[in-house]
This record gives sequence, C-alpha cells and structure tokens, in this order.
Amino acid sequence: MALKLKPVSSQVIVITGASSGIGLATAKLAAERARQGGARRPHA
Repeated sequence: MALKLKPVSSQVIVITGASSGIGLATAKLAAERARQGGARRPHA
C-alpha cells in the first residue's frame, strides 16, 4: 500500500519547540516546502 501525502499547503501543522533545535529545523523545512507548493517525497 503506497503512502499518499497531502500537500503541506492544504494541511495545518503544529510544531512545538520551534524556537531552537529540531523544532526550528522542522518549522523552516515545512515553511520552505509550503512556499514551493507542497511536500515532496524524499525517495520519489
């Protein structure tokens, strides 16, 4: 069964601890992907 991802732009994402560390990196990545038009599969 293949995993089907919705575009980030159509999701609500809550990231806690986004002021530093992994939370900050995750927030930056999510914002960049949303700006580009949605999530990309790393192995697609």
